[in-house]
Amino acid sequence: MKKLCIWLLIVALAVLCLGYVLFINKIDTKYAVAFAEVFSAYDMDKINHYLADETVIICNNKRTKYAELRDNVENACREKKYRFDDSYGHENNRLENNIREIRVYLYGTFAGKNIGETNVLMRLRKIGLFKFEIVSLECNEPVFEYIFYGNKQ
Repeated sequence: MKKLCIWLLIVALAVLCLGYVLFINKIDTKYAVAFAEVFSAYDMDKINHYLADETVIICNNKRTKYAELRDNVENACREKKYRFDDSYGHENNRLENNIREIRVYLYGTFAGKNIGETNVLMRLRKIGLFKFEIVSLECNEPVFEYIFYGNKQ
């Protein structure tokens, strides 16, 4: 009976470890899909929940915290000149200094034109066993600059 309990404990721990590894390896898809869904909803409550005030937005040599760019994002949501139809993510599967980099690929339109494949580099910080926060978003594409910096097209 004692051996059975030990084996059950080992199996349970193995299943938990495998589940955690699978969760961590799917984090890229979760955040990439959420990016497109949140911004395509044009809902500031969802965007504010997705991005922290301290999230750094990097575009064409400009680095600014999201809190300072919120009004631009709100205007972009009101104008609805962009639309993201699809997205997926790809990560390097390494956690360095509790930071994981994810390449988010977005597809959609901006100002009535197809944006092709737009790449956003997302950096996530692991802040708990199952929790991450977005540290920064980086992209030099016009649609990204429009959303965050308000540059008109």
